[in-house]
Amino acid sequence: MATARISKAQREREALEEFGRMLSALPDPRRKQGQRYPFESVIVIALMSMVCGAVDASGMEVWGELNEEWLSGFLDLPHGTPSQDVYLAVFAALKPEAFNAMFLAWMELLRGRLSAEGRHIAVDGKTSRRSFDLGKEQPAIHTVSAWLSEEGLVLGQFKTREKSNEITAIPELLKMIDLRGATVTVDALGCQTEIAEEIVAGGGDYLLAVKENQPTLHADILEAFEDAVRTPRSPMDLPLAVERWSDTTKGHGRIEERTLLVCRDLSWHTSNEIGRAHV
Repeated sequence: MATARISKAQREREALEEFGRMLSALPDPRRKQGQRYPFESVIVIALMSMVCGAVDASGMEVWGELNEEWLSGFLDLPHGTPSQDVYLAVFAALKPEAFNAMFLAWMELLRGRLSAEGRHIAVDGKTSRRSFDLGKEQPAIHTVSAWLSEEGLVLGQFKTREKSNEITAIPELLKMIDLRGATVTVDALGCQTEIAEEIVAGGGDYLLAVKENQPTLHADILEAFEDAVRTPRSPMDLPLAVERWSDTTKGHGRIEERTLLVCRDLSWHTSNEIGRAHV
């Protein structure tokens, strides 16, 4: 366990150092006169504070002050951490296109170094809070993201006009990602043949949730597993073979038992070859 933690810490430090090198190539939009805070330090602290929940320049200032001792271990802070006025001035002068190009290049570099083999990729859609504008009849921003769980890294992201468009956006998102050897999980909205086919074509395995939005499939699965655990009525009346795992945990004043049933014979529910081989 200790080796794994060290390895992860090393990867995080390497990623941060690489980001610093790429950020140093981004032109500082400020005037040279009167600069007290290095451009790279301002950007890194701003991004870190946003990841930790800061939503404005004031929050960035507070987060920086609380973490100044730690930040000074890898950032140049000759005058301490920046004030909110510094963040506002930097972001007002910074060209969004230039920063976006640099950030995407860094993400591509990290993505190229990470293999998805044996890893978990979670595909999910989210609606951004307060992103709608009633006056302009602008709906809330909805995005579909592919999240590499172990590394805490977004591998790709698609913007859609509404949640229902996830079904068409997910296959396009999956085409952008190296799925070889990875297990891809998708919620019930993404339980679609086209999505399963895209994952299999990319060399991955999938785990799709099934709910009432697929009524026939949902009913078939319930019936099959209920049949699998019942007592046979005669020696020839054999239910489907299932594998069973159970886990019992105790905490918060209660005992929880979780049971997992796995059925590998899928000939009962579909004639689709992909479903038979890979569900």
